Amino acid sequence: MNSFFAFLIGAGKALWPYISPLLVKGTVSALVAILPIAREAVLTLWGQEKSGAEKRAEAIAKVKAIAIAEGITFSDSMVSLSVELALQRVKDMETKMQEEAQKALTKK
Repeated sequence: MNSFFAFLIGAGKALWPYISPLLVKGTVSALVAILPIAREAVLTLWGQEKSGAEKRAEAIAKVKAIAIAEGITFSDSMVSLSVELALQRVKDMETKMQEEAQKALTKK
């Protein structure tokens, strides 16, 4: 039994260098395709009077629907990650805009 597990671990280690680039390439290309969709979904929901959880769930549903329509292969965790990344980006943009507005006001 120990030799069977040793074989599996050894085979996994031997195959990993060949499998990992494929997994990474597929994941990255799907994430790159989904991120703009997530950003648009987050932006459309940004100013709405809903709770954060409601907006997040709606954004995830929108991203999934558009990704399916565009034939993008994805996982639920990838969609959630893309929404969270898009949300962080929008928050960063808002903070930067507020800082620039504050600087403009203090210059006058």
